[in-house]
Formats: sequence, C-alpha cells, structure tokens
Amino acid sequence: MRTPCRNGIVKPNSPSTASRDDLARAALARSLSHQNLANSFTQQFDDQTAEAETLRSAFAKLQQKLQETQSTCEMLVAQHRRGTRRRQGQHRQRPSRMHNTNPAH
Repeated sequence: MRTPCRNGIVKPNSPSTASRDDLARAALARSLSHQNLANSFTQQFDDQTAEAETLRSAFAKLQQKLQETQSTCEMLVAQHRRGTRRRQGQHRQRPSRMHNTNPAH
C-alpha cells in the first residue's frame, strides 16, 4: 500500500519495499555470481583449448620422432644383416681356399 507524502509524491510502504529491495538485491547478487561463473568457465575453456593444442603439437612431434627412430632402427638392422651375410659368405669361402688342392700355391 502506498501513502502520499507532503509534496504529493506517493511513497511506497516501508515493509513491502524492504522485502522487494531484498529480493532485488538477492537477484542481482545471483546474476553477478552467475556472470562471474560464466566468465570463469569461458576462461577455463580458453585455457584448456590452448593446452589441448599444445598437447596435439607435442604428440605430433613425438610421432615424427618415433617414425624417425623406427626408420633408423630398420636401417641399422638391415646393415647388421648385410654385415652378417658378408661375414658368413667370407667364412664359407676361406675354408675352400685352405683346402684347395691346387699345387700352384
């Protein structure tokens, strides 16, 4: 209920105005809290997006390094096999030279 003042302006009743003010303050506080929470989530999302990109980049570098290492490993294994075959071939040829019955030697 409103009561008229001396200057003719209607003044709201004090108890109902106080409760409305309290409700408005509470609503504003909730709104501010929700806005701060939304800003926090946005910042967290941006940070995590940047971190995910950093991790993707690091993962790609590690995959490349792994491929290079596997290639190097395959090359070393092939070199080892060639060397082993060469040594085995030389080993097989030596005994035949020793047992050569050619009198020219």
